[in-house]
Amino acid sequence: MPEFVSKRINVDDASARGDNFEFLVVTHSMEAPIVTLADNSNYPHVRDVYARQTDEHHDVQGVHVSVRFESPPAGKGTGFSINLAQPGMRPSCEDGKNYLVIPLV
Repeated sequence: MPEFVSKRINVDDASARGDNFEFLVVTHSMEAPIVTLADNSNYPHVRDVYARQTDEHHDVQGVHVSVRFESPPAGKGTGFSINLAQPGMRPSCEDGKNYLVIPLV
């Protein structure tokens, strides 16, 4: 069974689309993810968070996350992050420690 890790993933306004954040976290895994809210500094209240494993974005494996706010989030916040856990996930940035976040707008 793949190793199970949890990482804090920071997200910025580049992922804003209407009253949502839509983004892909590149994890190199197709196992079922677990996502929780980690930080919501000065953004609108979160209505819900949805996450699923995917390889639909240029054949990159990762987690598609949709965060729905009570109002549009663009330009209002100072920090937003999630906690992401997924069996077999591996860092996707060149530094070997962090995970690439691709806005899906």
